[in-house]
Amino acid sequence: MSDENKQEDDNDFKAPPALDLDLRLGIEAIMNKLQQNLECDGVLLRNCDDNTGYMAKNFDTLEGLQELMAIFELVALLPKLTNFQVHLARGASPDKPHKLPSQLLSMVINQCHDLSYIRFQGIMMSDANGKYEGLAKSLRMHPCLMCIHFIGCAPEEGLTLDPLLAALPGIPTLQEVDLVDSTITSPSKQKVWTGDTLLHLALSKNLSKIRLSCIRHLLPTHIQAMASAHEKSETLRVLVIEGEDDDDSEGNGDQDDLYKDDVPAETEEAKKKKEKKEKKKKKKKELVNKKKSIKESDNPTKKEEKKKHKKDKKKEKRSKSDWSSATAPNGNTYYYNKKTGETSWTKPPDL
Repeated sequence: MSDENKQEDDNDFKAPPALDLDLRLGIEAIMNKLQQNLECDGVLLRNCDDNTGYMAKNFDTLEGLQELMAIFELVALLPKLTNFQVHLARGASPDKPHKLPSQLLSMVINQCHDLSYIRFQGIMMSDANGKYEGLAKSLRMHPCLMCIHFIGCAPEEGLTLDPLLAALPGIPTLQEVDLVDSTITSPSKQKVWTGDTLLHLALSKNLSKIRLSCIRHLLPTHIQAMASAHEKSETLRVLVIEGEDDDDSEGNGDQDDLYKDDVPAETEEAKKKKEKKEKKKKKKKELVNKKKSIKESDNPTKKEEKKKHKKDKKKEKRSKSDWSSATAPNGNTYYYNKKTGETSWTKPPDL
């Protein structure tokens, strides 16, 4: 390894945070640890095994969100915090990001003015206003941020991470951005997503390193535009784009699955009952149709008899009528009443 590459790897190394807080231990244990380490400069909040993401704890309930809010509020009060990391995962699957309100992240970034490094991993960002305006503003206005890593992150359905990416070039101190294994746009916004925010990122006057790895829906046109911007840039020293997925890849299908809600056991059971009921109903209908078909096949003349009966009934009705028909010398048919002697060129209604 050359001295230059070795120096670059040393610069890329990020020291682990001083305080590793496993959220599965419960809110009391977490709060006690935080209160005992108010002078620490680095915090990692995680709800899963840090390396694998298995054995995750969910915070989807109101009580769970209230716990998270209390923890984030205390983290935001740490006066010397420079390194802030959040690693979450869904309990149903280690590959699915955990939904987290972006307002909690904004709170820490707003109040911790010495932050230089943030890393968000396994987070599906929800937002009350649907635009990530609060978090974008917090990032843009921060005085010290130098490095931001988004790992396995995604927007909530119906949103894109564009507002956050658009805010990054506006951070005067920011030097490095990593986007890894993340989804920038949700499926419903994919068709209208232009990728312009990635180009603006490459055109930043401050950034010296950008790394994009396994980004969904990244097209060759986006890569070419960023590469062109890199060539013209005087500040962007390193641009790494690797492992991009195309639309037909299996990886993309897996990412679409991020937006499929996990079906609870009760709902699944109800679904099975419904399917069973529909199947039974269909079978009964087929049986009735089969019996009807057999009945008709056993009586092939039934239809003809019915037709004959209708014809005979009509004939009987005509025979009971007082009217009769005859042909005039000119060949036209006229009608006369046998009782009254009345004649008519139009057919009587009861004939």
